[in-house]
Amino acid sequence: MANLVEEINVSQPVDKVFAFLANPENRVVMYVNVVEVVKLTAGDTTVGSKFREIRQLTNRKVGSVLEITELEQEKRVGMLSDSNGIKVLYRYFCKETAQGTNIRFEGTVITDSLRTKLMRPVLVKMLKNEDADHLLNVKKELEK
Repeated sequence: MANLVEEINVSQPVDKVFAFLANPENRVVMYVNVVEVVKLTAGDTTVGSKFREIRQLTNRKVGSVLEITELEQEKRVGMLSDSNGIKVLYRYFCKETAQGTNIRFEGTVITDSLRTKLMRPVLVKMLKNEDADHLLNVKKELEK
């Protein structure tokens, strides 16, 4: 079950919205604390492609590896972030509407070790604090 769910409508066609969400390099615009995203794998971006993401936290920079886990053209994008065993699944669902596109975001903290299971409440709180309302940034960028 998702720990963070957001939904927003964007006045742009679904193909444009999907293309933006499916490009992890756009995370520097989407998330306030993401300062850099670099592709690690060669070739087109597809399921299995990996990226290095750098987030600027209060007192330090933290890196994670992003892997594309789902890509269904104009419908769904999934990315798994792994930072030293702390994993978060980011999923975006796009649906065409009469006014443009509806985006539904689901963020899920994955706990597969004792350490992360014990830290889960703190990790969920961090996810909500750091990533809540990022769809407003997507809307602003796509509608400018």
